[in-house]
Amino acid sequence: WKNDALAAKWEKVRRVRSDVTGKLELERAAKKLGSSLEMSVRVWTQDPEILRAFDNADAAEIFITSGAELKDPTTDTVSASSLHKGEYVLVELEFLKDNPKYKKCARSWRYTMDVGSDPAYPDLSARDAAAMREIDANA
Repeated sequence: WKNDALAAKWEKVRRVRSDVTGKLELERAAKKLGSSLEMSVRVWTQDPEILRAFDNADAAEIFITSGAELKDPTTDTVSASSLHKGEYVLVELEFLKDNPKYKKCARSWRYTMDVGSDPAYPDLSARDAAAMREIDANA
């Protein structure tokens, strides 16, 4: 039942999540944000252990945002605007709610560019339409 490597991985994930949540709470306190699902986040870190900790993990689900990317500033271009320095990583937010390319999914409330891509489920994202298709098939 004890797995030190797995515990260390999730400790890193929790630390990064804390930095992201801190930035989201600042935006919420400033009345710029209602729900974290209105956001997509980019997490900037040069720490390879943090990058590995998120391998095979859905960072957007962990952060409770509509999208998330982990980036290495040594290989990707960093935009200095809108960066928040957390304790472990830099966090950059992208507001999706007011971007006309993104629509809110009626099932998950995530903002995505693929809402309506499945004509059978015009108010859902592709991910949620696939889930509903499976639920309907097994009903």
